[in-house]
Amino acid sequence: MAPGAPETEGEPGAVPLPAPLAAFLERYRRGEYFESHEVLEKAWLHSRSDFYHGLIILAAAFVRRDRGTPRGVRRNLLKARRYLERYRPHYLGIDVERILAFIDRYARLVEEAGDPEGEALRRLVPDLPLEADLSRIRGDEPECQVPDGCQ
Repeated sequence: MAPGAPETEGEPGAVPLPAPLAAFLERYRRGEYFESHEVLEKAWLHSRSDFYHGLIILAAAFVRRDRGTPRGVRRNLLKARRYLERYRPHYLGIDVERILAFIDRYARLVEEAGDPEGEALRRLVPDLPLEADLSRIRGDEPECQVPDGCQ
């Protein structure tokens, strides 16, 4: 690894991601937003983690985007923001500050564009890549303290 480069999933010595979050990210990265939502929802129902809830709603915004429903995109982005903002700047290796900046920008652009539908909406709102920097996981987060936590 280059000096100063962030650790990513799989780096030796780093605290691992909670299994549900790793499964979420795997599906999310493939653009399987509905499936990513479903896999993390099971962990959220058990833990009631607001962080997980925010990521679930973020994924739902992309489901709405892919279905071409602008109000659903904007509503879910803003709702995800409310759940995620207290976890800034980073949480469980995720750059929350970057997510919030994306939400602010694209919720505003969807509204300013007059709620474009269909393909116009898909062109307006790009995918938001999510990566985990394992060096930013402390290991004492509540999501790490449950079965399938940071083990």
